[in-house]
Amino acid sequence: MSTAADLRAVAAFAGAPHRVLAPITTPSLVAQLTTRLATPAPLAELLGALGGRFVVTNPCATARLPSPIGPLVRSALRRVLFEDGAAERLGDPSFVGPRGLTLGDARDAADARRLRALLAALDDGARAALAPGRAAWTAVALYEPRTLAVSIPDLPAAPVAPSPRPIAATPRYRLVLVVGRGAHPTDWAALDEAACAATAAAWPFGEEPLPWFVVRVLVSDATAAAGMDASSLAQWAALTGRAGPTSRDRYWFPETWERFREPQRSVGHVTPAVVARSRRGTPSGPPAHASYEGDPYAEAVGNAAYALNPAAERGVTVPPGYCLVDCAGTLEVAVVTA
Repeated sequence: MSTAADLRAVAAFAGAPHRVLAPITTPSLVAQLTTRLATPAPLAELLGALGGRFVVTNPCATARLPSPIGPLVRSALRRVLFEDGAAERLGDPSFVGPRGLTLGDARDAADARRLRALLAALDDGARAALAPGRAAWTAVALYEPRTLAVSIPDLPAAPVAPSPRPIAATPRYRLVLVVGRGAHPTDWAALDEAACAATAAAWPFGEEPLPWFVVRVLVSDATAAAGMDASSLAQWAALTGRAGPTSRDRYWFPETWERFREPQRSVGHVTPAVVARSRRGTPSGPPAHASYEGDPYAEAVGNAAYALNPAAERGVTVPPGYCLVDCAGTLEVAVVTA
């Protein structure tokens, strides 16, 4: 982009919802086990019997970039495309405009502060790339991770079975500002590599990083284990009964999935929202035979009995071969030249 109209496209890009974690949250019909751990025969037999019995699906998670990002990117790109230096002067209390008036537009001042914070957070090479008037064209790209760095946080006490042990990941998303000084490249592969390798500044700049989005997903055992370090993998093995002959599964609880092996069971969906969460149908009224006659205890017992009817779903455990992960995505900004 090299015109004022193109700069306005940044606002549309920043304001549009972006699909997050798409490569690792596709629907799954068959669980994929990792090769980093041995597979016990009972687990292999269970997965073979459950294959095709249900579909694991995740929400179509989307997130918009933080609201200050759009103005910040426009300020940075305007700085490198034009040499008027307006981005630096606006918001400077010492700058006096025509007729002795101080330019005090709050939005311009905020943009200038954000731009100064970004420049302070970047390394020398990136700051040089954003020098005024250095670009013939610019581009913006959002890079998402293809894997999850999964960890098992330490807890003061283990959750009550069969609630799953919390497992977390912090996928890092990278917003890259491309400063072009020559012709547009015909092959963007080299630029993609440079964008992934460049030093980045975590948002918000100069402060403690904050999550950009938070979403709970179900991923395969192979996907989860691929992003674990040795310590987390050892905990995962012990949690799922794959740490040796004496270890026992405390995560999937295979006995709770026996009912899904019945021939009359139809194919259904398992989503993160139904794991370990009870649901109840909307009651149409108390049982016809109920007669409480003003007895609070009898009324409470009657309501409880009515709630625990066949329409109540107690929630399922994590499907065997999958991992329930709480993802807190973070955002960082990098600058590359082309």
